[in-house]
Amino acid sequence: MSVFLDSELTEAERKAEDALFTIIPVPLERTVSYGSGTVKGPQAIIEASNELERGCNGVEPCASGIATQDPINCDGPLPDVMERLAQRTEEAVKVGKIPVTLGGEHSLSYGAVSGVARALGKP
Repeated sequence: MSVFLDSELTEAERKAEDALFTIIPVPLERTVSYGSGTVKGPQAIIEASNELERGCNGVEPCASGIATQDPINCDGPLPDVMERLAQRTEEAVKVGKIPVTLGGEHSLSYGAVSGVARALGKP
């Protein structure tokens, strides 16, 4: 499995149980209206993340931990994919994590936000 910021994180910063941020790759390509390739977006972002620095403007988010989850299964009906994504973001928020979804398609926002809303008790 590829890891976000692989070249920059220490082993301690990668530990899922301790990381504040959790990366959720969503290789979805369903509702694109111009071209294709969003299915490759999460992996491309993860690979490019190795060129990033640990800090920016004196802040170092890596120190709070960044764990990378396995990609969401994007097979099957779109509502099922959205529910799988919602479950992941909901679980992350419930245990005090900040979910970060990586994709390329705008429709994944629905699933991601739905899960966060459920975790926060918002309909």
